[in-house]
Amino acid sequence: MFGTEGTENELSDHGYSNITVLQAIRSPSVEMLKKVASVQPEGANADWIDALVVGMDLICKKVGKTKKKKRVFLLTDAGCPCNISQLDTIAQEIRNMDLKLNIIGIEFGGDGGAQKSPDKQKNEFLLQKLCEEVGGVMVDIQEGLEMVSAFRAKTVKQTPTFRGFFEISPILQIPICCYLKTTGEKAVPSKKVRKIENEDGSSVYSNVIRETTNVSRDDPDVEIPPGGIIKGYKYGKTLVPFSNIDENVLQYHPDPCFKLIGFTSYDSVPRHHYFGNTQVVFPLPGNQPAAEAVSAIVNALAETQSVAIIRYVKSKRSAPMLGVLTPFIKEESEGFYMNRLPFAEDIRQYPFAPLLGNNAKRKPSEEQLAAAEELINAMDLTMMELDDEGNPIESFKPNHSYNPTYQYLVQCLHHRALYADGLPPIDARIKQQMELPEDWKQKISASLGEFKNKFKLEKTKLDKGSKQFFVDGAFEGKLNLDSYIGDGPNKKFKFEEEKLTLESILNSGVNTVGTVNPVEDFKSMFKRRDIDLVDKAITDMRDVIKKLILSSFKQSYYDKALLCIQALREGCIQEEESIQFNDFMAEMKQLCKDTTYNDFWVLLQQNKITLISSQESDDSEVSPSEAKLFLTTAVQPKPLPKDDQDMQTSDEDDADALLDQIE
Repeated sequence: MFGTEGTENELSDHGYSNITVLQAIRSPSVEMLKKVASVQPEGANADWIDALVVGMDLICKKVGKTKKKKRVFLLTDAGCPCNISQLDTIAQEIRNMDLKLNIIGIEFGGDGGAQKSPDKQKNEFLLQKLCEEVGGVMVDIQEGLEMVSAFRAKTVKQTPTFRGFFEISPILQIPICCYLKTTGEKAVPSKKVRKIENEDGSSVYSNVIRETTNVSRDDPDVEIPPGGIIKGYKYGKTLVPFSNIDENVLQYHPDPCFKLIGFTSYDSVPRHHYFGNTQVVFPLPGNQPAAEAVSAIVNALAETQSVAIIRYVKSKRSAPMLGVLTPFIKEESEGFYMNRLPFAEDIRQYPFAPLLGNNAKRKPSEEQLAAAEELINAMDLTMMELDDEGNPIESFKPNHSYNPTYQYLVQCLHHRALYADGLPPIDARIKQQMELPEDWKQKISASLGEFKNKFKLEKTKLDKGSKQFFVDGAFEGKLNLDSYIGDGPNKKFKFEEEKLTLESILNSGVNTVGTVNPVEDFKSMFKRRDIDLVDKAITDMRDVIKKLILSSFKQSYYDKALLCIQALREGCIQEEESIQFNDFMAEMKQLCKDTTYNDFWVLLQQNKITLISSQESDDSEVSPSEAKLFLTTAVQPKPLPKDDQDMQTSDEDDADALLDQIE
């Protein structure tokens, strides 16, 4: 800083006064930012040329003769007199150091020449001349603030991800380099810190060290050393252990390679099969034969609209992968875009019903198709904006669209570094990326309205009727058996033969447990191998058991419910799902306690159906004694109120009378 009342720099003995070095050259910090933010004008005069010399001296002593990028920013209002006797020497030294000079002027230029002091006018001229001589840049403070506050992506060093040979054949190998083109930008890393209050009221933060210990499940007081822990892979319901030796034997250590497998048409590789990050492949810099060979392959693939399929191994610690090379040709370079391709295990094959099918009512009319096409054309991002010459330009290009979450996080970090309380509002430029511009809304309003008129949506009301069971329909006389009886003995039924395929067999499996044959349905779902329906089968069976008990007339469905519980218990032991069965038994015990279904609990006691113990299943935490005690505990049914008892007696009498009439 120059213009300070004090002097603190290494050249102060040589007459460089009123210049203070706040911090030596090192990475910026929050403390440095706070120092700069708290600076107040002190009113002393200082020579901007002297300040430039002090800054150049700091850089020279820091980097020496190493080949590093060196840059100086000079922020001044140029209102003080200066000594120009050494200006030519300084300009020559800037060129010798290969130093980039950036000058940010306060109230520079404009039409206010008559209001500027002679010193300011003279200094502006000298600064402009110096920039022209050394190839520097001079901007006004307003323009500089806009440049500093503009969104920008983090600068990443150009580092090859792979350096090797593109093997066309054993006798033809081209030296190449690969670089990352697109990859997900991770959020700013954070650490857990502890806030410590000092006696004077100030607070400091210290890092938190996390220590993790492993203990035995059977005895939490016993600590397990790291050497006593190995990996276990889940195979069905069993954990298969793998030691470090097994892991080393299991790993495959291929040699790094970039090998051509063959060529195929561009259309034969779907875009949704492009996997992971995109890399760009160039010939080895400075190798002219490699550049010619790569250029020949690139142009040949572009002319034939083909791509190359390769085997790619980044290093000996990497697994082999398939890749696709797509050629690109630009004015300044030629090369390949490389994308990883999935294996069969990476692709998800989900069957979906067709949108239209054979239903003619679902097919859109010509007017509807025209309305959809008009809406798409109206929202074409390549025609939304115009440049200064009136030509359309593409909107929301990735190179100019910044991540709003990341940018707002950086904005909050800058604000919180200076201010302890509160967070800043979202920057208007961030909101602009997340909201549709008003002029765009006007452009598409007509097309959007026409689209809504052609595709009218009506909200349908679904009647949520109560559940009904077969026995209820029998007593209420609502059963219609006409569809089962038919029109007469001569009625013929036509069965269409369908072609039997493996897909139809797999898709014809049972997907739910019904009340007609619940045990068979439950076992069928357990045997399914095309899809895992174990959890669904258990949930469905629990619902069916409750439904049979609650809808049972006296004890008519108790035997069927008992068979279901026995099948459920066997299945849970087989699949090691004892927790689900034991929880269900607790629900059944509560059900028999709070209602008059105590007879069903007695039936469970007679058949000795109790909790699954640890002797029957390894995943159970219930001991055999606890399982036995659970079953022997009596359940006292909660008596019904007198009105409910009278109503129940009346219902039973009515049902008995109806059965007598049927007999």
